[in-house]
Amino acid sequence: MNAFETALKIIEKIHQNGGIAYLAGGAVRDFLMGLSPNDIDIVTSLSIEALRPLFKKTIEVGVQFGILVVVENNHKFEIATFRTESSYNDGRRPIMVSEGTPEEDAKRRDFTINGMFLDLLTNETIDFVGGKGDLKEKVIRAIGNPHERFREDRLRMIRAIRYASRFSFSIDPSTQEAIREHASTLLPAVSFERILQEFEKMHKDGNLKTALLDMHRLGLLSTVFPPLSEISTLYLESLEQTEKLPVILQLKSILGHLTSKERFDWLFRLKFSQKELDLLTFSESLALKLEQAQLQERLHLYSSPFFESSSILLPADQRNCAIDELGIYHDEIARIQEKKPLVSSKDLFERGIKAGPEMGRYLKKAEEIAITHKLKDKQEVLHRLFET
Repeated sequence: MNAFETALKIIEKIHQNGGIAYLAGGAVRDFLMGLSPNDIDIVTSLSIEALRPLFKKTIEVGVQFGILVVVENNHKFEIATFRTESSYNDGRRPIMVSEGTPEEDAKRRDFTINGMFLDLLTNETIDFVGGKGDLKEKVIRAIGNPHERFREDRLRMIRAIRYASRFSFSIDPSTQEAIREHASTLLPAVSFERILQEFEKMHKDGNLKTALLDMHRLGLLSTVFPPLSEISTLYLESLEQTEKLPVILQLKSILGHLTSKERFDWLFRLKFSQKELDLLTFSESLALKLEQAQLQERLHLYSSPFFESSSILLPADQRNCAIDELGIYHDEIARIQEKKPLVSSKDLFERGIKAGPEMGRYLKKAEEIAITHKLKDKQEVLHRLFET
């Protein structure tokens, strides 16, 4: 049973127990756009206490906000009681929530295209906020007063841009102006981890560059990265970028006017994983290393799991040279990657070479001989190694 069929069964069960229930938020938006939603959320008139006994498996996440996670047929659904929210004191979360009507629940949401409900029993779209019209006009518009929506939750400013870039929608002028006015308040209300999650979603959608340009135009990007405050949007537009680049390397590219250390320090704040930081470090020194490296050293650079992504940012001549050598020395690079050299430490030990620095020198020399002469026979490599 797929997610929609399961959601229908859940809604039917809620109706059988005296409640009403609708699909809500992004699932409705995606359904109306003919897309498959990533998540399906349900809103209901029943309280958490009334919902809990109806389902065998529930997860107690967000109960303080009137939300219960229900697991059915290996699908997870957030089921929330219709609610209103009190004032926000941290720019991210309400101080308190209380039960409300469907209309009150719709009007406390972020954007009109996310504020609709869908009754799966009648296939009726319930729209208190003008979401259907904005979907038709391809507009991202804050519900009600945009200044209030962004004061409640600063993250909504980035989300507006993410939705606009994802769907190729425009942002309503009043909503844009409110973003520009409140951009400087993004931090510290929104954590760097949460900002990175938004960047990663933009990247997954294939629209990170477009979204970053809009963030810069509206003042959000320079809030995250103050060194960009004096950089024009036209300059960022001129940068050669590709959506194939990982997020950290796309951000590195727009911070190209900084020193390597300055870039690392600013990007470190976003809480990238150690693997991503290692990729950044590798890419920072790649061009210089390739320029100075001998053939054997270059092949080791090519064998790195970070090389493919980092090579996109190389100057054209270095990138073309690397492509040529990757083809010529394919087998040699594969041996390095698989850590299966033609001559192993065991082979050398059998010839009286002891473990330690001497063994390391012989292994390196054996690899150099195999690469330089493109040898595939171990005995030939050993012969040349000890002959010299």
